[in-house]
Amino acid sequence: MTNLLPIIIDAVIVLSAALMVWLGYRRGFIRTAIYAVGYLASAVIASVVGKWLGELITGWCRTPLVEYTAGKIGTETGSLTESVEAMYSRAPVLLQNWMNHFGSAEELAEKISSSAESAAQNAAGGITDYVLLPIVSGIAGIVLFFVLFFVCCFLVRKIAYISGVVDYVPIVSGLNHLAGGLIGIVQAAVVGFLLVLVVSLVLLCVPNGAEIAEKTYIFGWLNGWMPFFRLS
Repeated sequence: MTNLLPIIIDAVIVLSAALMVWLGYRRGFIRTAIYAVGYLASAVIASVVGKWLGELITGWCRTPLVEYTAGKIGTETGSLTESVEAMYSRAPVLLQNWMNHFGSAEELAEKISSSAESAAQNAAGGITDYVLLPIVSGIAGIVLFFVLFFVCCFLVRKIAYISGVVDYVPIVSGLNHLAGGLIGIVQAAVVGFLLVLVVSLVLLCVPNGAEIAEKTYIFGWLNGWMPFFRLS
Protein backbone atom coordinates (compact mmCIF):
# COMPACT_ATOMS: atom_id res chain seq x y z
CA MET A 1 0.00 0.00 0.00
CA THR A 2 2.88 2.37 0.81
CA ASN A 3 4.26 1.91 -2.70
CA LEU A 4 0.91 2.92 -4.17
CA LEU A 5 0.59 6.13 -2.17
CA PRO A 6 2.92 8.23 -4.41
CA ILE A 7 0.94 7.10 -7.48
CA ILE A 8 -2.37 7.86 -5.75
CA ILE A 9 -1.19 11.32 -4.69
CA ASP A 10 -0.06 12.22 -8.22
CA ALA A 11 -3.25 10.76 -9.71
CA VAL A 12 -5.48 12.81 -7.38
CA ILE A 13 -3.65 16.01 -8.33
CA VAL A 14 -3.86 15.28 -12.07
CA LEU A 15 -7.53 14.26 -11.95
CA SER A 16 -8.41 17.31 -9.88
CA ALA A 17 -6.67 19.57 -12.39
CA ALA A 18 -8.46 17.86 -15.30
CA LEU A 19 -11.77 18.28 -13.48
CA MET A 20 -11.15 22.01 -13.08
CA VAL A 21 -10.44 22.36 -16.82
CA TRP A 22 -13.62 20.45 -17.70
CA LEU A 23 -15.69 22.51 -15.28
CA GLY A 24 -14.22 25.64 -16.84
CA TYR A 25 -15.37 24.49 -20.28
CA ARG A 26 -18.84 23.62 -19.01
CA ARG A 27 -19.32 26.86 -17.10
CA GLY A 28 -18.00 29.11 -19.84
CA PHE A 29 -15.48 31.94 -19.89
CA ILE A 30 -17.27 34.52 -17.77
CA ARG A 31 -18.27 32.28 -14.88
CA THR A 32 -14.94 30.43 -14.98
CA ALA A 33 -13.02 33.71 -15.06
CA ILE A 34 -14.89 34.84 -11.98
CA TYR A 35 -14.13 31.52 -10.29
CA ALA A 36 -10.46 31.52 -11.34
CA VAL A 37 -9.74 35.14 -10.45
CA GLY A 38 -11.86 34.84 -7.34
CA TYR A 39 -10.12 31.68 -6.12
CA LEU A 40 -6.70 33.12 -6.86
CA ALA A 41 -7.57 36.37 -5.09
CA SER A 42 -9.02 34.34 -2.23
CA ALA A 43 -5.75 32.43 -1.83
CA VAL A 44 -3.71 35.65 -1.88
CA ILE A 45 -6.04 37.44 0.54
CA ALA A 46 -6.14 34.43 2.86
CA SER A 47 -2.32 34.17 2.81
CA VAL A 48 -1.70 37.86 3.51
CA VAL A 49 -4.49 38.43 6.01
CA GLY A 50 -3.92 35.05 7.66
CA LYS A 51 -0.23 35.79 8.13
CA TRP A 52 -1.02 39.22 9.58
CA LEU A 53 -3.63 37.82 11.98
CA GLY A 54 -1.26 34.99 12.90
CA GLU A 55 1.41 37.50 13.89
CA LEU A 56 -1.14 39.39 16.01
CA ILE A 57 -2.19 36.18 17.73
CA THR A 58 1.40 35.17 18.48
CA GLY A 59 2.03 38.66 19.85
CA TRP A 60 -0.96 38.33 22.18
CA CYS A 61 0.10 34.82 23.23
CA ARG A 62 3.73 35.64 24.06
CA THR A 63 3.23 37.12 27.54
CA PRO A 64 0.89 34.35 28.80
CA LEU A 65 3.20 31.68 27.35
CA VAL A 66 6.28 33.22 28.99
CA GLU A 67 4.49 33.44 32.33
CA TYR A 68 3.21 29.87 32.06
CA THR A 69 6.63 28.49 31.08
CA ALA A 70 8.40 30.49 33.79
CA GLY A 71 5.91 29.17 36.32
CA LYS A 72 6.64 25.60 35.25
CA ILE A 73 10.40 26.17 35.41
CA GLY A 74 10.19 28.02 38.72
CA THR A 75 8.11 25.43 40.58
CA GLU A 76 11.26 24.36 42.39
CA THR A 77 12.01 27.84 43.76
CA GLY A 78 10.31 27.09 47.09
CA SER A 79 12.22 23.84 47.58
CA LEU A 80 15.42 25.64 46.56
CA THR A 81 14.92 28.16 49.39
CA GLU A 82 14.33 25.38 51.90
CA SER A 83 17.42 23.51 50.65
CA VAL A 84 19.64 26.57 51.11
CA GLU A 85 18.36 27.13 54.66
CA ALA A 86 18.85 23.44 55.53
CA MET A 87 22.39 23.48 54.12
CA TYR A 88 23.13 26.63 56.14
CA SER A 89 21.92 25.02 59.36
CA ARG A 90 24.02 21.86 58.79
CA ALA A 91 27.21 23.81 58.03
CA PRO A 92 30.00 23.90 60.65
CA VAL A 93 29.84 26.76 63.15
CA LEU A 94 32.99 28.32 61.71
CA LEU A 95 31.48 28.36 58.23
CA GLN A 96 28.21 29.73 59.57
CA ASN A 97 30.04 32.58 61.30
CA TRP A 98 31.87 33.37 58.07
CA MET A 99 28.64 33.26 56.05
CA ASN A 100 26.97 35.61 58.55
CA HIS A 101 29.15 38.39 57.15
CA PHE A 102 27.13 38.09 53.92
CA GLY A 103 23.74 37.90 55.59
CA SER A 104 21.51 35.54 57.51
CA ALA A 105 20.34 32.17 56.20
CA GLU A 106 17.00 33.66 55.15
CA GLU A 107 18.67 36.55 53.32
CA LEU A 108 21.06 34.25 51.45
CA ALA A 109 18.24 31.92 50.50
CA GLU A 110 16.18 34.88 49.24
CA LYS A 111 19.08 36.12 47.08
CA ILE A 112 19.63 32.68 45.56
CA SER A 113 15.90 32.24 44.91
CA SER A 114 15.71 35.67 43.22
CA SER A 115 18.61 34.70 40.98
CA ALA A 116 16.90 31.43 40.12
CA GLU A 117 13.65 33.25 39.31
CA SER A 118 15.51 35.63 36.98
CA ALA A 119 17.16 32.69 35.22
CA ALA A 120 13.80 30.93 34.92
CA GLN A 121 12.27 34.05 33.35
CA ASN A 122 15.09 34.31 30.79
CA ALA A 123 14.86 30.61 29.98
CA ALA A 124 11.08 30.89 29.62
CA GLY A 125 11.51 33.77 27.16
CA GLY A 126 13.91 31.71 25.04
CA ILE A 127 11.67 28.64 25.04
CA THR A 128 8.66 30.74 24.12
CA ASP A 129 10.40 32.65 21.29
CA TYR A 130 12.19 29.72 19.66
CA VAL A 131 9.88 26.77 20.38
CA LEU A 132 6.34 27.66 21.43
CA LEU A 133 5.66 30.76 19.32
CA PRO A 134 6.79 29.16 16.01
CA ILE A 135 4.38 26.29 16.70
CA VAL A 136 1.53 28.66 17.57
CA SER A 137 2.30 30.84 14.54
CA GLY A 138 2.35 27.87 12.16
CA ILE A 139 -0.91 26.36 13.42
CA ALA A 140 -2.68 29.74 13.54
CA GLY A 141 -1.48 30.65 10.04
CA ILE A 142 -2.74 27.39 8.52
CA VAL A 143 -6.12 27.49 10.29
CA LEU A 144 -6.70 31.15 9.43
CA PHE A 145 -5.69 30.56 5.81
CA PHE A 146 -8.32 27.86 5.29
CA VAL A 147 -11.05 29.75 7.16
CA LEU A 148 -10.48 32.97 5.20
CA PHE A 149 -10.09 31.08 1.92
CA PHE A 150 -13.42 29.28 2.24
CA VAL A 151 -15.20 32.47 3.27
CA CYS A 152 -13.85 34.26 0.19
CA CYS A 153 -14.74 31.30 -2.04
CA PHE A 154 -18.32 31.41 -0.78
CA LEU A 155 -18.58 35.04 -1.90
CA VAL A 156 -17.02 34.17 -5.27
CA ARG A 157 -19.62 31.46 -5.89
CA LYS A 158 -22.45 33.90 -5.23
CA ILE A 159 -21.03 36.39 -7.73
CA ALA A 160 -20.48 33.65 -10.34
CA TYR A 161 -24.04 32.41 -9.96
CA ILE A 162 -25.42 35.85 -10.75
CA SER A 163 -23.26 36.09 -13.88
CA GLY A 164 -24.65 32.80 -15.28
CA VAL A 165 -27.31 34.71 -17.22
CA VAL A 166 -24.71 35.28 -19.99
CA ASP A 167 -24.82 31.56 -20.89
CA TYR A 168 -28.24 32.08 -22.46
CA VAL A 169 -26.83 34.27 -25.26
CA PRO A 170 -26.54 31.74 -28.18
CA ILE A 171 -24.11 33.69 -30.39
CA VAL A 172 -21.25 33.74 -27.93
CA SER A 173 -22.01 30.39 -26.27
CA GLY A 174 -19.39 28.28 -28.11
CA LEU A 175 -16.53 30.75 -27.72
CA ASN A 176 -17.56 31.35 -24.15
CA HIS A 177 -17.19 27.64 -23.29
CA LEU A 178 -13.90 27.23 -25.17
CA ALA A 179 -12.37 30.22 -23.44
CA GLY A 180 -13.75 28.89 -20.19
CA GLY A 181 -11.65 25.74 -20.61
CA LEU A 182 -8.52 27.85 -20.97
CA ILE A 183 -9.33 29.82 -17.86
CA GLY A 184 -9.97 26.51 -16.11
CA ILE A 185 -6.23 25.87 -16.32
CA VAL A 186 -5.64 28.77 -13.92
CA GLN A 187 -8.26 27.37 -11.59
CA ALA A 188 -6.56 23.97 -11.78
CA ALA A 189 -3.30 25.59 -10.63
CA VAL A 190 -5.01 27.01 -7.54
CA VAL A 191 -6.60 23.67 -6.69
CA GLY A 192 -3.24 21.96 -7.19
CA PHE A 193 -1.66 24.43 -4.78
CA LEU A 194 -4.25 23.65 -2.12
CA LEU A 195 -3.94 19.88 -2.64
CA VAL A 196 -0.18 20.03 -2.27
CA LEU A 197 -0.59 22.04 0.94
CA VAL A 198 -3.08 19.54 2.41
CA VAL A 199 -1.03 16.50 1.36
CA SER A 200 2.13 18.08 2.81
CA LEU A 201 0.41 18.55 6.18
CA VAL A 202 -0.81 14.94 6.11
CA LEU A 203 2.64 13.59 5.19
CA LEU A 204 4.15 15.51 8.10
CA CYS A 205 2.09 13.31 10.42
CA VAL A 206 3.22 10.08 8.73
CA PRO A 207 6.49 8.45 9.91
CA ASN A 208 7.79 7.89 6.35
CA GLY A 209 6.06 10.91 4.82
CA ALA A 210 9.28 12.37 3.39
CA GLU A 211 10.07 9.10 1.62
CA ILE A 212 6.59 8.97 0.10
CA ALA A 213 6.98 12.55 -1.15
CA GLU A 214 10.33 11.74 -2.77
CA LYS A 215 8.72 8.96 -4.83
CA THR A 216 6.10 11.27 -6.35
CA TYR A 217 6.51 13.22 -9.58
CA ILE A 218 3.70 15.75 -9.90
CA PHE A 219 3.50 16.40 -6.15
CA GLY A 220 7.30 16.71 -5.85
CA TRP A 221 7.45 19.22 -8.71
CA LEU A 222 4.60 21.35 -7.33
CA ASN A 223 6.01 21.15 -3.81
CA GLY A 224 9.17 22.88 -5.06
CA TRP A 225 7.04 25.89 -6.07
CA MET A 226 5.22 26.29 -2.77
CA PRO A 227 5.70 29.89 -1.53
CA PHE A 228 5.46 29.68 2.27
CA PHE A 229 5.20 26.00 3.26
CA ARG A 230 7.35 23.35 1.63
CA LEU A 231 7.69 19.71 2.60
CA SER A 232 11.36 18.71 2.71
